[in-house]
Amino acid sequence: MKRLAALLLAAVLLTGCGALEWLPRLGQDASQTDASAPAQRQETALVLYLEAGAALPPSLEEYAQERGITLTYTQDPAQAGLALLAAPPEGENWRELQGQPALDQQLEEETRYLTGETIPYGYLPNTAALDALFGGTAPLADLKAATYSEWKAFVQAADGWLREPGETTVTLNGVEYTLAAQKTEALTGVEGVFAIDCETSYGMEALTPALTASGGDTSAKLLTGPLNSSWETFGLEQQYLAGEGADAAGAKALFEEGKALFYRGRGQDALAMKCSFDNTDMASGSGATVEGLATTPAQVPAAWLAVSAQAEEETARQGLGYLVWLAATQRLPDQETLMTGEQSAQVNAALTQYLGGNWTTAQRSQYIQQVLKALG
Repeated sequence: MKRLAALLLAAVLLTGCGALEWLPRLGQDASQTDASAPAQRQETALVLYLEAGAALPPSLEEYAQERGITLTYTQDPAQAGLALLAAPPEGENWRELQGQPALDQQLEEETRYLTGETIPYGYLPNTAALDALFGGTAPLADLKAATYSEWKAFVQAADGWLREPGETTVTLNGVEYTLAAQKTEALTGVEGVFAIDCETSYGMEALTPALTASGGDTSAKLLTGPLNSSWETFGLEQQYLAGEGADAAGAKALFEEGKALFYRGRGQDALAMKCSFDNTDMASGSGATVEGLATTPAQVPAAWLAVSAQAEEETARQGLGYLVWLAATQRLPDQETLMTGEQSAQVNAALTQYLGGNWTTAQRSQYIQQVLKALG
């Protein structure tokens, strides 16, 4: 039985250039390294490229504060010392790290992943629009605690209200609320309930609740039920989208422009990604519960980290300094417990074949078979 208990730890595609003689000399045992000791040479700035959908790993701010480094941003990954990506880096645009002594001392041969911080993943609320929808302060606590059935009914009611405003009763966490009688300015630009990246947001992060329910087991026996529940969630999202078929940047823009009530992505304020799980989906020994999965956001990588193949050597050194520091201070996972970037891409591709379709039972069966194959 293959287990993926740590498959959504933050992964780093390590990338390489020349020797990093100015970086701290790290011993074979990371426990012998004084992570608080200053580097032999410090950079005054670390230029970051933040891809739509990714979030800033908390350790980056800790690293910058510890080393006296200023974090700045660029829109061009080739100008960045470190790229923060929403999905595993693929292709020739990213450097491979080999022969870096400072990192090789921390990483076993062929290991290219490091643990890092996770961050909540789910539905980020458009607070201003929701306040207007509820005619006052939106009950975010009850939205977070709502069951799947309550959530589904609310999504349907919100969509109906956006098309034809009027007092409507909804129940969240067992409490009844009445939606506003009229549409105010804060809601004039809202086009739909969800802003979703329809190109890459159906891979690893989207399947975290299902894999949690199965206890990380990817066998058909234990994962088929949870995948059925995930399928229903994806179908619900597709019915109530703001925009059609948006990519990562497009979905983020829709949300930032106030055109959706919720954006599915990474963020500290995220609501759990609601799925129609029942007790039969919970694998024995997984520790997962229907209530827990409905109310607690999944924890996923804040970002996938990489260095552009086009970055200049001195620029790349800035990002590599952080990677060395991360390798010295973070616990390294077993490579077998991580889903590879290729697996994530295969899982995402298995679903995106059906986006915009009828979401039939036959399609769901095909999707589940292909996901199980990708994870097998």
